[in-house]
Amino acid sequence: MSSRRNGWFAGSSNEHGDVVRAKARLVARSLTQREGIEFFETFALTPAASSFLLCGAIACELGLILCHFDAEPAFVQSRLDEDISMRLPPGCDEMSGKVARLNRNLYGLKQASMSWHNHLLTHMNSLGFEQSPADACVMKLVESGSVSIVTVVHVDDTFDAGLKARCDQFCEDLNNLVPINNLGELSWYAGCCVSSDWDAGTLTTSQQAFAEKTAARFDVRSGRTNPLLASAKIEEFDENEPVGDWPFRELVGCLIWLANQTRPDIANAVKAVARYTNRPREVHWRTAVGILEYVLVRVI
Repeated sequence: MSSRRNGWFAGSSNEHGDVVRAKARLVARSLTQREGIEFFETFALTPAASSFLLCGAIACELGLILCHFDAEPAFVQSRLDEDISMRLPPGCDEMSGKVARLNRNLYGLKQASMSWHNHLLTHMNSLGFEQSPADACVMKLVESGSVSIVTVVHVDDTFDAGLKARCDQFCEDLNNLVPINNLGELSWYAGCCVSSDWDAGTLTTSQQAFAEKTAARFDVRSGRTNPLLASAKIEEFDENEPVGDWPFRELVGCLIWLANQTRPDIANAVKAVARYTNRPREVHWRTAVGILEYVLVRVI
């Protein structure tokens, strides 16, 4: 159920990570769902970061464009198989406070993501798309013996590499089955700013906006030109030194996200400090901060 107090709010972001449109959604209290009665399977597939990068590389190599399509609202389009009821919150006029049976999935339900994913893939299969054996979230459309569109499915977003006219036609065909929006050329994906120069055959992804917000969150300032200094001896520390109260795990989690998505240059350094997330000492905290400082200085 949703209100400003017990619901949650979402928003649409632009390529700089700024919220450009706020959203309010009615959500269900999934904590009250009983496994085996009101939900069974809950997993939903998401693509690997390498799949998106490979799709972009294919587009650059073949002179294709990357189109971005978004389904909104997504989860409520898929039907609900389980018998689930909810008490309607205030604001539903004469239905407020009454108990209603859900016919479709609702944001917050444990099985909503999986149901939506299966719903979307069913309709894409009906249009002739085939799943990749390497990544089930990557689909291809073969026409006249050649691949005309490569699609990456990420929850309610799809990214298509193909000729613009064919991608627009795909949007129209899928829109007849699943209401989607054509957002034009891809510029923002999973917190990554995407910019392209098709004449030069290049595609650039950046998480600088995320890095800067992370730095502001942990009060970190730039000033390092190497992610892990040779003088840093993170394996040498006093075992009796008390564990600090730094938000070490949160910082390492942000660094792992950066390393996996757009910053492979910090992967080894992050792997080194991530070993100490259980009981970090001051040397480990300072090293993790230093990695973030390097990210702010070295923009790639």
